[in-house]
Amino acid sequence: RFPIEAGPVRLRGNLLTFGTVSPGHIKAEYTEIYNTSHDTIRPTWSDVPKYLRITAAQEGVPPGEQGTYSLVFAPTAGTPYGIVTDSLTLNIPGSDPVKVEFVAIVEEDFSKYTEQQLADAPKIVVEPSKVDFGQFSTSEGPITRNFTVTNQGKNPLLLRRIYTTEKGFTVKAKFDKLKKGKSGQVTVT
Repeated sequence: RFPIEAGPVRLRGNLLTFGTVSPGHIKAEYTEIYNTSHDTIRPTWSDVPKYLRITAAQEGVPPGEQGTYSLVFAPTAGTPYGIVTDSLTLNIPGSDPVKVEFVAIVEEDFSKYTEQQLADAPKIVVEPSKVDFGQFSTSEGPITRNFTVTNQGKNPLLLRRIYTTEKGFTVKAKFDKLKKGKSGQVTVT
């Protein structure tokens, strides 16, 4: 049940998944530790991002007992949209710190929109839908491809964030807003 060793404790896991979260809403996950030592331990957390809150079920974890931590993901104005990957540190006295990673997807909340608001919403169209880099040698240097984003809706399209999780690529757009019927180019290198 507790496969991750961390000095005198074992963790249930070192990756938390919060799923989809919208600004103004929260999601909670729990993580548990097990104290294998003969003494009560008092772990602490550090490197905690501003949009994450942690509470413990109890202050210390007695020997042979479990400790439970509640982690609440609450996106703030500075939290990026899209896939958010980050980490925090569990500090166990007398032991090396343990990195605990987490992932969430921050999205707009359209659930409270009226039918009229949804009818007037922006509509994104991306062409082409795939970007093919073909075969190439790393000695050729960077290769660049482009695609076009068009707003076929009525209200302005806001580009909250454009990114890639692939380390070998960069992606850039020279716009963050497109009015009705307007297009913008995105460059992938």
